[in-house]
Amino acid sequence: MGLLHRLRGDESLMELYAGGDVGAFNELYSRHKDRLFGFIYHSSSDRTAAEDLAQETWSAVIRQADSYRPTARFTTYLYTIARRKLIDQHRRSATRPVADADSDETPAATGSEPDTHLEVAQLRAAIKALPADQREAFVLREEGFSLTDIAAISDAGVETVKSRLRYARQTLRQQFSGGHRQHA
Repeated sequence: MGLLHRLRGDESLMELYAGGDVGAFNELYSRHKDRLFGFIYHSSSDRTAAEDLAQETWSAVIRQADSYRPTARFTTYLYTIARRKLIDQHRRSATRPVADADSDETPAATGSEPDTHLEVAQLRAAIKALPADQREAFVLREEGFSLTDIAAISDAGVETVKSRLRYARQTLRQQFSGGHRQHA
């Protein structure tokens, strides 16, 4: 049955899962767990929080399986749930002190050169420093989502998404060119 699942689209897998096919869910999870975690990790405060939010997102998919309707791509549905979980987490943590920037967990780069590891850490810090709406649009675009998908996930217009991406890229370029604007 695994090969048949791998040949199916995400939307039909979700419908199969809603009908009781656990293997269909396993295939969806296998396809999307890493990218979803990456999106959440880049948008949350730390690795543990990202793991918890990813688990909450998948739990919501399981709980809502019976009400799933393929009106958009499954990934749009999945990332919309994740975004709502992130918003809830940000609201909950708004009353808590913000974690010290020095305590931010960065995945170990085993065997990598120090300069490369430093550059990755600098990029992660620069992305985290972006305003939340720009960071969200940038990370989703890097995950391969179209402007239309990002607009649906973030509940914003396509032109708004374009602006957020433009400002995010401009800010990142300025940070990595020593504050001077580079031309692409």
